Amino acid sequence: MDKLRTETIAHIQETVNLLADMASWQESAFLHAMSHGLQGDKRENRYESTIDDINRKYLMSEAMGMFGVEVEPHSTTMKFPKTNEPLDFLKEYYAGLCDIYHKIHLAANTFVSPLCMRDLAQPLYDRASCIRKIITMLKRDIDRYEAVKVHGTPLHDLYRVNNTAETKHDLVEPKENSIGYPG
Repeated sequence: MDKLRTETIAHIQETVNLLADMASWQESAFLHAMSHGLQGDKRENRYESTIDDINRKYLMSEAMGMFGVEVEPHSTTMKFPKTNEPLDFLKEYYAGLCDIYHKIHLAANTFVSPLCMRDLAQPLYDRASCIRKIITMLKRDIDRYEAVKVHGTPLHDLYRVNNTAETKHDLVEPKENSIGYPG
């Protein structure tokens, strides 16, 4: 049991460090998003860094509650790279989130097996699910930006009309959710 205890505490520490890195990365990303005028992305980055902090604090409290061990995050200087254009920002954010998605899943999977601590994994799986949705939306945004660069203003106007309130997507999404389709 001592070996499993030691491995679990070590994994909690690694995951707390990962979450601290993720929060720091998101915090610098929100400033870059703001500098590019990407207001929705700014809010998303700010929110996501808060979620990473909450998950980090949860694991820290579980380490103390279960094992009587103080786990603190390492100092981190993880930063979002500087970008010159909104499209560059979106591409960097997309690449970073793909990397984070895999790391957070790996951390959650390790809590499940071999550590047999599924409850510690659940917030990480929830976080990964949110990240997957953001990745999907980012890919769409990147594709739109690139298409508008090629096809110009008429395509931009079409996207704007198709993405305003009360689109087909907005009308059908609640219906899908009501039958259990995961949004």
